[in-house]
Amino acid sequence: MTKKRQVFVSYSHEDVKWLNRLRKFLRPLERDAELLVWSDTDIKPSSNWRADIQTAITDADAAILLISQDFLASDYVASDELPQILSAASERGLRIFPVIVSACFLRNSPLTKFQALNPLSSPLDSLEPAEQNRILTKLAESIDDLLKVAAAGVTDEWLEKFRSQFVPVDGGTAILGDNELYDKLHALQEHEVEIESFRLGQYAVTQSEWIAVMNTQPWLNAKNVRYGSEIPAIYVNWGDAIDFITRINRADSKFRYRLPTESEWEYAARGGCKVAADSRTKFCFGNDLNQLMQHGWYDQNASLRGNNYAHAVGQLSPNQLGLYDMHGNIWEWTVDDFDGLRSLRGGGFNFTAEGACSAFRVVQKPETKSEAAGFRLVQEPRSEQFSRKLRAASSEITKDPKRTAVAETTNISSRLSTSQEAHKVLSGQWKGEYSGFRKGDSYLLNMELRINQAVDDQISGELIFSGSQNSNLTVTGGQSPGPDVFAASADLDEKSNL
Repeated sequence: MTKKRQVFVSYSHEDVKWLNRLRKFLRPLERDAELLVWSDTDIKPSSNWRADIQTAITDADAAILLISQDFLASDYVASDELPQILSAASERGLRIFPVIVSACFLRNSPLTKFQALNPLSSPLDSLEPAEQNRILTKLAESIDDLLKVAAAGVTDEWLEKFRSQFVPVDGGTAILGDNELYDKLHALQEHEVEIESFRLGQYAVTQSEWIAVMNTQPWLNAKNVRYGSEIPAIYVNWGDAIDFITRINRADSKFRYRLPTESEWEYAARGGCKVAADSRTKFCFGNDLNQLMQHGWYDQNASLRGNNYAHAVGQLSPNQLGLYDMHGNIWEWTVDDFDGLRSLRGGGFNFTAEGACSAFRVVQKPETKSEAAGFRLVQEPRSEQFSRKLRAASSEITKDPKRTAVAETTNISSRLSTSQEAHKVLSGQWKGEYSGFRKGDSYLLNMELRINQAVDDQISGELIFSGSQNSNLTVTGGQSPGPDVFAASADLDEKSNL
């Protein structure tokens, strides 16, 4: 039988009517055997009530705080119950849902860092019953979304679905940027770039995906938010996106994920190499603004019509690559760094049509959060990512007058679970010719990983470019350079069994 998710309710006995009111909204979840709502009314006679409360907080997946002046005045709440709740939030990510039930003095309280369901200026007892019901309904929905998705988490089934939502973007040469927008400081100058093939998410990362991986809701109780499994995850800054990537990379043994570069993002937004016509148009479909409403949410078909929120992904027409919402809906973070600032692309539901142009960009501090800011991911097979980094690392070999070849220290990311796998990945599969050790000479080098140690989530060792006059180095002209050691470290996503 699946373990019920548990919610702890902290309140003052003077506010018991609000506890009873709240339980009516959570009762359907309890009846469906999904949720256990615990308060001190569940303490049995003659039991150790302090120990029972401590156990309930320890077992809780979320905590609801019914805040009033009576709640804040309670010595027990202030000295015992609340510190345990705040400690659980800090140490293990317990989700806290404050509800202001009556006017109270919260200044300098540690609770002010948690977003309440309703503003301090609008306590429940000052609102009409219909508005009270709306707030309590939103609370029940938020808890249901958080706990239900968190209960499933990142399962194999979930991963298979997530992996399937990426489409190939064939590489090619393209002119990116927009000189007209560049003059307005909202685009790069037009320039030619060579783009390697990659895979990009069909959609921006959604709320349900975020909850499954992170078990948080950054958008909870924020302004201009619609809740739903297919709504983009918003109020996510650049660092939050990197945290998501770190966790999903730990969970997925087949693929790694990252943010796209600006060039990758714009190339994909324009339709990639599938756009055989004029690639200098503002949008993937051309320059006709009348078509934008079919492809993206922006102010004219969203915020100015009263729909001032991010819309569910995939509702409008995709571009030539099968990518949705590349024009409008939300701004999307990219990986590029500009003197500590980060670039966002795509426009938003509350921005003009110009912002939805393929080349349009805004540069913000990485800690910026917004109701219209999220991200989508690039997906790379782990072997492909390793190959790409290995090729880049190998190119660092340079000429030296005294030694034929010099290898520099580098970092190579790869997921290795056994020493045999490490050897397989880094040994016989990787061979290549390297020119330039001596003019006109070419050598065929074998590479082999020699592991020195494995500590926590890192392994260190030597990547050997094997070769000497008496080994398997093939020399075409000139003298053999002798063996060269390529120092390397492999950053692992989880502790390795090496």
